[in-house]
Amino acid sequence: MGNAAKVQRHQLSSAEQQMLQMKNTAAAISEINDYNLDSLDALIAEAEALAANDGIMTDSFTESEYEYGAQLAGFDEISVERTNTITLTEVVDFNENTSWEAYLHNVNVYAKSNNIDLTTDPFITTMSQNQITAIQERVKKDYYERTPQCDKFDYLIATFCGVVSGLIDSFFVGIPKQSVLGNWTDEQSRKFILNASHVIRTCEHGSVKYSTTYSSAVHFLETQFPINYDMTSVPKGIAPDFKFSLGSTNHHLKSLAHCPDIFGLIFSIIDQFTNETTFVDNGRLIRIVPDNVNSNFRLEGANIVAKVFSAVSNWFGHLLSDFVGSSSTVKDGGRGSGIPIPFYEMFSFCNFGNLDGNTIAEMSVKIFENGYDLRFGITQSIPVAINELLIRMLYTFKYHFYNKIPMNELLKLKAEPELNRMLLVGHSALCLVDTADAAVRSGCSNWLDFILRLNGAAWLRLSFACLAEIKSIYHRNHIDVKKLDKELEDNWKELCTEMLENK
Repeated sequence: MGNAAKVQRHQLSSAEQQMLQMKNTAAAISEINDYNLDSLDALIAEAEALAANDGIMTDSFTESEYEYGAQLAGFDEISVERTNTITLTEVVDFNENTSWEAYLHNVNVYAKSNNIDLTTDPFITTMSQNQITAIQERVKKDYYERTPQCDKFDYLIATFCGVVSGLIDSFFVGIPKQSVLGNWTDEQSRKFILNASHVIRTCEHGSVKYSTTYSSAVHFLETQFPINYDMTSVPKGIAPDFKFSLGSTNHHLKSLAHCPDIFGLIFSIIDQFTNETTFVDNGRLIRIVPDNVNSNFRLEGANIVAKVFSAVSNWFGHLLSDFVGSSSTVKDGGRGSGIPIPFYEMFSFCNFGNLDGNTIAEMSVKIFENGYDLRFGITQSIPVAINELLIRMLYTFKYHFYNKIPMNELLKLKAEPELNRMLLVGHSALCLVDTADAAVRSGCSNWLDFILRLNGAAWLRLSFACLAEIKSIYHRNHIDVKKLDKELEDNWKELCTEMLENK
């Protein structure tokens, strides 16, 4: 179809050339006629003057006298022939009986005889330069990322929000077990476990009375979702190369099946099916057969699909029971060792570095043993969430009331480049305040204390903001192919719908 349009474009160009030739020829003929008429008028005037000198009045001549005079003078009809060459346009044979294949064959024949290159992009060659420029401008406007047009107020707003959130992090988050917000989060976590155990118990046994203590709720979940890899000490008799430090404060981190992410789920299913336990210690992946498997452990189901579902349920339920620590550690009001932050176990594979004589893997275990678990991760997310909401709220107010942008444009799911830049600045300010606070309070001499005071959630959010900025910079020089494809697909569906309706 594009090549047919290219041929039609050539025919149109040829027709335009013919029209130009015809116009030039007509102008030349008109000029010759005007010259001949002027010459004839001059000759007639000269003849009338000569006749008047001889006393002959031409006004009284009759037509027969004019003819007789012409015969005496020997005049005859004068024929003037002028040849003007106009190139004819070649046509592509086509009628109502011509098939599409035959028409394309005729198009190729026409192209070959007129030296038309059909290997180039037909749509570029059939468009004018103005059309190409208009399309390029539209594509650049609709499918390329805009450069952020942030003013000084945008940067001031983002910095202000980041500093405020950083101060909240410094004074109310702090370090595990000494955090104002952390104590509140721990309390809410215990209430969540208590309510979860109540719901599960009610679903299992109906409305029954039971103890409302946190330890009893955790104990119920432990018995309801038993697993075979809950080891708190290294079994005796294993090979010396496999020996490592394992206890109640770190086994949730070292046992990969206790991690609340995709890797934890995979290793939990593997461990439940193989009756082994997978640990990670100083970069080593260790598989051990437990010496005392929970007698209540079972994989329900008569087929592999049912057993996998049972393994997933056991994994999720056991994570729930360990969320605030084991029943023995929370019995006397202790905080307990919870489950790690998702993907935190990846640090255990980093058996390199030197942080106060410890590798990164060893330091990550010490950090976890000091209470840096998922509950504290949720605590750290509070100032990050405050920073995010403040920036988005003030951005909306500023651009609606000051820049006069309609609210429906600001509430689109896709963030504008200005908002992405403000989020980057705001979270950078939060991390700077957090780092400065950690450095001052730790005295810059204790890596463990320094890292415990760092807000991991803030740094993670900053990394996502940096990735968004890098992606934005990339899209400023590259077309958004997904958006373009989607709009083309939508337009195609709309055309198909119209064609079916018209049909």
